[in-house]
Amino acid sequence: MERSSVTPPKLNRAVHTYQAIFFGDSGVGKSSIMLNIITPKEKLVGAVMEGLASTIGVDYTTFEFQSTFTGRTYNFRIWDTAGQERFKAFSSMFGRNTQIVFLVFSFSSPDSFNAIEGWLKVFQIQTEGKSFVSILLGNKSDLKSDSQISERQIIELKLRLKIDDYFECCAKEFNVPITSIFEMAVQRIQEKKVVEFEGQKKNVVSLGGGGNDDFFKKMGQPGDGNPRQVIKTESCC
Repeated sequence: MERSSVTPPKLNRAVHTYQAIFFGDSGVGKSSIMLNIITPKEKLVGAVMEGLASTIGVDYTTFEFQSTFTGRTYNFRIWDTAGQERFKAFSSMFGRNTQIVFLVFSFSSPDSFNAIEGWLKVFQIQTEGKSFVSILLGNKSDLKSDSQISERQIIELKLRLKIDDYFECCAKEFNVPITSIFEMAVQRIQEKKVVEFEGQKKNVVSLGGGGNDDFFKKMGQPGDGNPRQVIKTESCC
C-alpha cells in the first residue's frame, strides 16, 4: 500500500502569555472575581466571600486557559489592584506592558459605574498607544433588579468608551462566566492583533487550583525578582 503524503496537523503546544489587570473602585468585588477565576468551583462551595479584605496595593496570580477558539494555550498574568483613590497612581503603574484590562463596577454602587471612565483613562495612559482589550464586568448581578444602573446606561458607556465586551457576574454566588470571558478576550486579542506580553516570564507564579489558602500570595513589580507582602485591611464584599 502506498503511504499517504498527507501530514497530520501538529498541535500548537506553545503557551502564549498575556498580562491582565483589574481596575475599579474599592468594594466592587475584584478580589472575589479573581478568586472565582483561580479556584476550582467545587473548592469554592461553602467559602465565605463576604469577608474578603480590600486590596491595599496589588495582588497577583496566573491563570492558564486553553481556548477552543484558537486551540492554543494561554497563560494570563493577572493583577488585582487597590480601588481606593489614594492608591490610584500606584495601581496605574501595573498597567504597563498589560494587554487586557477588566473594568469592574458593582450594581449596588452607581458611583463605581460612573468611575469606570476614569479608571479606563488611568489604564490608557500606561499603554503608550499600544493595542489592548477592554472588558467591562458588572458584579453583584443579584442586586440588578434594584439597581439604579440601567441596561441603557451600560450599553451607552460601552459604546462611548469603545469597550470591547461586557459581562455580568455575581462573584459572591460563584457565578462568574470565566470560560466566556477568557474566550472572548482571546478572540479580541486575535482581532486586534494585540502583542504578547514581553516581560520576564521566569517570575510567573501559578496559583491556579491552589484554593483560598494560596490566593493571597504576593508579588512585587514583574521582573524585579523580589516577592514582597502587600498588607490587606478594611473589610469589603
